[in-house]
Amino acid sequence: RVSHGCIRMYPEDIDTLFPLITVGTPVSIVNQAVKVAWAGDSLYIEVHPPLENHQTDNLLDIALDLIEQANNGVLPILDGSALNDALTERKGLPIKIFEQASIQTTETSN
Repeated sequence: RVSHGCIRMYPEDIDTLFPLITVGTPVSIVNQAVKVAWAGDSLYIEVHPPLENHQTDNLLDIALDLIEQANNGVLPILDGSALNDALTERKGLPIKIFEQASIQTTETSN
């Protein structure tokens, strides 16, 4: 855990970010153990180690609630193995847990 406004970063990320940011730029630090987002037709979950002990309670319930919210109130048929791995390992990396079937249309010529 880092304090006093410090953020841990890889050296190569610091090299990229440092010249782009001016001193005093406001930042937001997100303390959220579970995040869910769409990228194209795929739904991803990102699970981080919680900063506080109480955040480990009901991670599955929290995840399912966020997934349902991200999918307009509908809980899709998920890749349960990927979801379980994300919740268990808590690596902080986006893991694909669902992919919408793409609808393909074909034009027929007469």
